[in-house]
Order: sequence, then C-alpha cells, then structure tokens
Amino acid sequence: MRAQPRGKRIAVIVLSIVVLLGLAVLIAMRWAAGEIKGRIVEVLGPNGSAEQIDVGLYTVHLRNVRLGAPAGWPAADSLRAATIDIIPDWPAWFSHRLHLKSVVVDQYYQSVWRTTNGQLGILPGIRDNLTRMTQAHDADQGPSDQPRHKTIVQIDRIEFRQGQFDFFDEKIAKPPYTVHMSNFNATIVNLQFPALTDRSIIQINADLGGGKMALDGWMEFATRDSQIGLTLSGVEAKTLQPYLLKGQKVAIASGTIDLTLNWTVQNGRLNAPGKITLNHLQVANKTAGPLGELETLPKKAAVEALKDDNDRIDLNFVLSGDLNDPKFSIDEDLSKRIGAGVAKALGVTVEGVGKGAGDAAKGIGNALKSLIGQ
Repeated sequence: MRAQPRGKRIAVIVLSIVVLLGLAVLIAMRWAAGEIKGRIVEVLGPNGSAEQIDVGLYTVHLRNVRLGAPAGWPAADSLRAATIDIIPDWPAWFSHRLHLKSVVVDQYYQSVWRTTNGQLGILPGIRDNLTRMTQAHDADQGPSDQPRHKTIVQIDRIEFRQGQFDFFDEKIAKPPYTVHMSNFNATIVNLQFPALTDRSIIQINADLGGGKMALDGWMEFATRDSQIGLTLSGVEAKTLQPYLLKGQKVAIASGTIDLTLNWTVQNGRLNAPGKITLNHLQVANKTAGPLGELETLPKKAAVEALKDDNDRIDLNFVLSGDLNDPKFSIDEDLSKRIGAGVAKALGVTVEGVGKGAGDAAKGIGNALKSLIGQ
C-alpha cells in the first residue's frame, strides 16, 4: 500500500486539530453559557426574574426582566426592563476578571426610595447578591499556598435608555413625596470593582416637571474627586415645592426654575458655584377665604419686588468646604449662600431652603455611592 504524501498527512493533522479546537470552544461556550445564566439568576435573587435569557456568541440577551421590591417599598418593583443586553469578554471569564464590554438596559422603570432617616434605597438586594457571588467565585479557587486573587469586575460602559424613574422621598413628606422623571437616559463609562480608583464618566438626561434635567461629568469614586455639571431648565416650580416651602402657609401657583451647578471636588475639598433663576413665579394662598388672601398679600408683594424687568428672580451662590471635615455641612453652607432673598420673600426660613437643596445634593452623592456599592 502506498503511503499518503506528506502534504496530505499534514493537512489531515491540521484539520483534526482545528476540529478538536472547535469542539473545545463549543464545549467551553456551552459551559460558560450555563455559568452566565446561573450567575444572572444569582444576581437577580429570589425577588427577581427574567422571562428569557439567551447566550449568544457575542451577546447575552435578557427579556422582560423584573426585580420585585421588598416589603414596605413604596412601589411594586424596584426595576423592570423590556430588554438587557450584555456583551461579555469571554477570555476574561476564565480568569480572575469579570469583564463586561457593554451593558444596555432598555425601556425600563426604576424606583428609588429615601427613607425617613435619609437612607437611599437603590435596587434592593442586588448589592448583597453580587457580594455573595464574588465571594463564592473567590472561594472556588480552592486551597493554595499562593496568595489568592480577588475577583476584579470591569464594566466598560453601562447605558440606561428610555426609562421612567420615580424618586420616593419619605424624608420630605409622609406618605413619600414622588418626583417622577421620564425619558431617563444615563451612561456610566469605566467602572472597575473593587478599587474604583479610575475616572468614571457620567451622563444623565431626563424630563422633569415639564422641563429638562442634565448631569455631565466624571468622578473617581474611591477618592470622590470629581467635576460634575448639573442643570435644570424650565422645571415647573410646583415640582420642587415641598423642598422649598415645607410647613409654610403659602404655595407656588405657577412659575419655572432654571438651575446651574458646577461641582468640583479635589483632595476632599468642594467648590461648587451655582445660579438659580425663578421665572414668572406666582404664589397662591395655602388656606382658603379672605384671611388666606390677606395673609399672602405681603409675600406676593415681596416676590414682585424681587423680580427684574423680565419677570425673573436670579440668585447666585457658591458651595465650598472640606468633605472630610465632620463639621462641614452642605445644608448649612447652602443656607448661608442663598437663604436671604427669596426665602424672606416667601416666608421660608433660611434653614428650610438650605435643608431642602442640601438634601438634594446629598441624594445625588448617595445614589452614586449606592450604584457602585460603596
């Protein structure tokens, strides 16, 4: 029998190797698909569900995702999403890095709850579920004389698209006052856990109270160094009334608010110049009848006296201080800066205005901390 030419033998060997490698890749992909589905179920926890989880060659697709709320939560769900698409880095899955190139949450609803004591609840249970998952992953390394490697989670980009967002604030009112935002779109670029020492880019845009809200900037979560710009434009003043007029016998009848705030933190020191503009502000009686009208007249006159020729009231302020100093209070600093003009005109105490706006600033910071698990 004639021996096969050497070239043909080499071709057969190469083809066999390619087939074996292909089978190995398919087996590895099937194993990874099962692992990913299991991890997703772990993250969602007992209150969460996904109608469908499809693991493809490039994308993991979740459909009709729901994260139910715990007892006492002011909404039925903490999160609902029509779709969540994840692009993983498959080679990193077999190392001590969980690398997600992209996460896109589309057509979603999210609720956030601030309790009476000021604690902010975002995606309840998710943080604990993630902690248990990474601890279990680290424990799977088994006994070794070598130093153990902690699991690193790298997310290049998270996008939230076309969302409805409810902020339930029980600290300002009971039952909780609801601030609703629609068309909520947010992007966070470059997150690495647990170090969080890299600069993360943050962008948020939403419809709020007939106007717009936008946040754009960056933050190093580990140090809190940041540069963030916050703007409100054309927001109905009634939407923010509980934060400005709590306990007062006067109410906002109409008007809009514009706000710009440029927030910078470097080495723990805050510097945040800002400007607030009240457009076409009109106050109304909070109590009915002639006595209510009579009581409100001085406040209406004071408001009119503060307006310029364009029917606006402008106030400039600067927040500054050391965030590491326990004596420094954003509330108190803000009350010193903008507590005079409109506060006196509307009969609002300086402390009341400062408290409301300061709580809002703290709420933004707490929300970011909660999202990154600090």
